[in-house]
Amino acid sequence: KRHGFSVKDIVGRERDAELFAARAEAIIKIKVQMGLGWAQIGRSFDRRSGSTIRRTFIMHTKRGKQQ
Repeated sequence: KRHGFSVKDIVGRERDAELFAARAEAIIKIKVQMGLGWAQIGRSFDRRSGSTIRRTFIMHTKRGKQQ
C-alpha cells in the first residue's frame, strides 16, 4: 500500500497513471528481487503477456535513469 493501492488494484486492468506507476514499480521489484521470468510475472498481473511486462520494466527503468 505504499502508493495507496491494494494488491488487487496493482495486478488489475485499470489504467490510471498513478496506478500504472505503482504497477511498474511492483514489476521491477519482482523481477530484480525474485528473478522471475517475464511470462511468470505476467500471469500474476491479470494474465498479461510477458512482452507487456518486459516493456513496462524497460520503460520504467530507463525513465529512472533519465531523472
